[in-house]
Amino acid sequence: MKKYLVFLVPLVFLAFVLIFLGLYYGYRQFSISKINSFEECVEWNFPILDIYPQQCMTPDGRTFVDTSVPPVSPEPLPTGEIKVFNPLPDQYIQSPLDINGEAPGTWFWEGSFRVVLTDLEGNEISSATITTTDGAEWMTEDFVPFEATLEFEGENLPDSGVLVFEKANPSGMPENNKVEEVYVSFKTVQVKDGCKIGGCSGQICSDDEDVITDCAYREEYACYINAECARQSNGECGWTMTQELQQCLLEKSE
Repeated sequence: MKKYLVFLVPLVFLAFVLIFLGLYYGYRQFSISKINSFEECVEWNFPILDIYPQQCMTPDGRTFVDTSVPPVSPEPLPTGEIKVFNPLPDQYIQSPLDINGEAPGTWFWEGSFRVVLTDLEGNEISSATITTTDGAEWMTEDFVPFEATLEFEGENLPDSGVLVFEKANPSGMPENNKVEEVYVSFKTVQVKDGCKIGGCSGQICSDDEDVITDCAYREEYACYINAECARQSNGECGWTMTQELQQCLLEKSE
């Protein structure tokens, strides 16, 4: 009888431990599946990615963006003569691209000048005519607001490109040529379910493509280049957290 108890007691104890662990982890997984906000994710002490706005990632691969942070006003590109508000350097772009900024009136001729999108070797991808915003007077040496919409094919694009702003030169004299350049990156991610990609580096997947970030580049943003932006199980748009994407984010945010 004693020998029987020697074997029985440990087995009963082990059974109780396994039942307890099963109930604990089952309840934990159920509770995690109910997380629906950045704040709830933080309360569970799950990892927070060091990006702007901050994102909290749950063990099941979902991410939640901190929507409480105030929007950041973009700073214009500090070029030699013109100011480009959109796009900013190294920003991820897609077609159609809205371009806006300010340039001295001397850059215009008949209220316009040209912008060209090229690859890094200088091969032209597309071009557009920049015009003054709302018919602003261009015959001045002061800064004049400008705008343009640039469309380009979304297939077979390189990873990066250059927006070349060409000062109008009606004289055709080479010494009057002047250009300003903005380097950009192309979005190659998969977008589904009406979701949109925002942020200067294309790091935000949400229902709003006009999300404003601080435009400071971080290494982990590269993880999203080939990721999928889609509607997740909670009904909100977010990055589909594959094992590769999750590992990449954790490694680069350390």
